[in-house]
Amino acid sequence: MQLLCRNLDEGDRIIRQVLNIQGHAFELDNLTYNVNSNPARRYRTIPDRKPVLGSLQRMPRDRPVATLRFSFATLTIRGMQNPLILYSRTKQRRFALVE
Repeated sequence: MQLLCRNLDEGDRIIRQVLNIQGHAFELDNLTYNVNSNPARRYRTIPDRKPVLGSLQRMPRDRPVATLRFSFATLTIRGMQNPLILYSRTKQRRFALVE
């Protein structure tokens, strides 16, 4: 499993929760943490501008900043018209298999 997280604690918490759902134990020896030597320069919030067809255009971000929350899980099976709703945290998806 690979995660891009804001800090080590956030990644550790997410991994522990996923392993807990699966019923597996967390083993600290299997955790690898990598940090870019200069993340502020490599992954800038406001990207550089480069000339494209004669005008300066802002380049896309390498890693856009966003805060995400888990909302639902689906299972798509070939041959079935609609996906199965496994879990819905927000209750917007009806008929979830797990409440």
